[in-house]
Amino acid sequence: MADYYYNLKILGLEIKLPVVKIKDKDFYIASLVMFDHTELTSKCADAFIEVLKQKFPGECLDNFVGIEAKGIPLVQTICQKLSPYSLYDVESQKTGNKKFVDCVIIRKGKKEYMENPLVVEEIESITTRKPQKLVLNGLNAESIKGRRIYLIDDVVST
Repeated sequence: MADYYYNLKILGLEIKLPVVKIKDKDFYIASLVMFDHTELTSKCADAFIEVLKQKFPGECLDNFVGIEAKGIPLVQTICQKLSPYSLYDVESQKTGNKKFVDCVIIRKGKKEYMENPLVVEEIESITTRKPQKLVLNGLNAESIKGRRIYLIDDVVST
């Protein structure tokens, strides 16, 4: 159990966050795990979509990439809220064809099912003790190649 807590007020919610020590240094963060907060995840997805609509009016909002693992709920919720067809996809608007908004997940290790994975080695994070890998399935890389993507991550730090 944490000794200290930070009271986060965001999007009309109040959440008590444990303040935890990071690594073996004198460094602490207030830790929020999106898996534990479905209402916050939903409200953050709504807010994120509104920001994207304002910053990129008329742009296709259907190319989302998330990073394993704690960012998955947010990117999945964003995509679900933009489905069953992207309101910002011109082709869907013209044809009426339903287009589900998919997301691509960058994994932290190579999986057997991956074809021609792209691997970035030795990524350091403030929330893990050891350097990590980031791995993108080659099939996913092809599906987003040359397209505007929106990268969603779960860690915000200053």
